Amino acid sequence: FGGAGGKYLYTVRMPVADWSSGTTPPAALSASDSAPGASDILWEINEQTSGFEEMGYVLTKPETGVMRDGTWVTIFGNGYESSGHKAQLFIVNALTGALIKKIDTGVGSAAAPNGLGGVGVVRDSQQRIVSAFAGDLQGNLWKFDLSSNVTSNWKVAFEGQPLFVARNSSNQLEPITAKPSFRAFPTGGVMVLFGTGK
Repeated sequence: FGGAGGKYLYTVRMPVADWSSGTTPPAALSASDSAPGASDILWEINEQTSGFEEMGYVLTKPETGVMRDGTWVTIFGNGYESSGHKAQLFIVNALTGALIKKIDTGVGSAAAPNGLGGVGVVRDSQQRIVSAFAGDLQGNLWKFDLSSNVTSNWKVAFEGQPLFVARNSSNQLEPITAKPSFRAFPTGGVMVLFGTGK
């Protein structure tokens, strides 16, 4: 990911050690194996790539996994200081970088800039991504419903409303930038854990 250095994101194919011989540790990677070349850059996207004009500074590691329709994806928030100043979720093809879906929360403007931070995903028993959670600069914690195997059904959960809005004791909004994490709840369901700050 680009971090504060630029509004971009890329995927690089890295060599892995061969464990096919069983339990015997593989030989060390050679010097040529440890240095990816230009052909190992699978894709790169930035704010000038068609469909990604609302990409800002992405400061957190994206999530990668498989959806219920079998597509391998990379999921990330649009970051900060995007052209439209809104909080948006990007879902791209993990192998090609092609935009599959952009989900706009509709929250943010030039007068009240916003952006979606770190994204955490929940997976089902077959390790398929079924939902994503992320916070924004205006204190909203969003849930994105990705449980359908039909892309057009992926959306902001709770009829477009945030799951939670973080405010301090003076009723001021508190930004949520870090990726939420999850724990199984003892009586069923999932607990969403997150902190505020930027």
